Amino acid sequence: LNGWTAGHRMALLAGRPAPVQVAYMGYPGSTGAGFVDLAVFDRFVAPPEHAAAFTERLMLLPGSYFVTDYRRPELIDEGRGGTRSQHGLAEHSAVLCNHDKLHKLDPQRFETWVAAVAAVEGAQLWVLAHAHASDAALLAHAPPSVRGRVVRGGRESVRRHVARMRHCDVALDTHGINGHTTAANYLWAQVPLVTRPTQHVVGRVAAGMLAALGEECGAAAVGLARTEHDYFLLARALARAAAAARNASARLGSGNDDSARGGIGDDASVREGIGSDVSDRKAADQRSQSAGDAGGEQEGK
Repeated sequence: LNGWTAGHRMALLAGRPAPVQVAYMGYPGSTGAGFVDLAVFDRFVAPPEHAAAFTERLMLLPGSYFVTDYRRPELIDEGRGGTRSQHGLAEHSAVLCNHDKLHKLDPQRFETWVAAVAAVEGAQLWVLAHAHASDAALLAHAPPSVRGRVVRGGRESVRRHVARMRHCDVALDTHGINGHTTAANYLWAQVPLVTRPTQHVVGRVAAGMLAALGEECGAAAVGLARTEHDYFLLARALARAAAAARNASARLGSGNDDSARGGIGDDASVREGIGSDVSDRKAADQRSQSAGDAGGEQEGK
């Protein structure tokens, strides 16, 4: 389970205690070890055409290989999520969020996040608090007009963390190393997730979960971006839809976060806003195609 991560027991596997040894979960990639025979993934995270990059033989599961179960009673406790104001969040604004650790963040993706926040009036970006110097370095990549809309939250127990996710409207995935457990947290909390897969297992897990959900629901996985600009357009569209739904909820006098999020797509202005952003995406795709298939493929990587 651990692969080459901290506390691993690979030395035991090297002694061949079992005739067939299998790697699953924990380590998102090939172990590169000749004594591990099989690696369990799914067809999105580890496409068959990538098999040559693995020393193990691939065992590909249907749907997503990243198995989670948050239906346990001890993890379903919305009362522990508190109110928006208790987390420093505005009651009726769209909240875009990411709660990954610092090593997963990079300047380009953070700039994409703040650009999406800046494009939606009153929107906020909710991130995990880090050391003071690290937070200052992150904020340096945000325009001064947006820095006041970046909210930093502390670490919580799993139960409290999943509960507070109900205050998020759009989850923003990291680049390179995707959210894995953090992405599952958002999806179990029914928060739309925007991600852009890379060529490596570690950068495809969140997208794999979205793709599996899309197949199970018989619909396209709307949060899968092909380029960084596509990622921005998706985040902006979902944030605009959330802001419109929350404003409608406020006009009706409902303070329920779930009813506001559930209203996305029910309001004509929301559908119109999503439609305009979809048109922007189609136009961007046409420009990419005119630049040549090879260039478009490279950009998607």
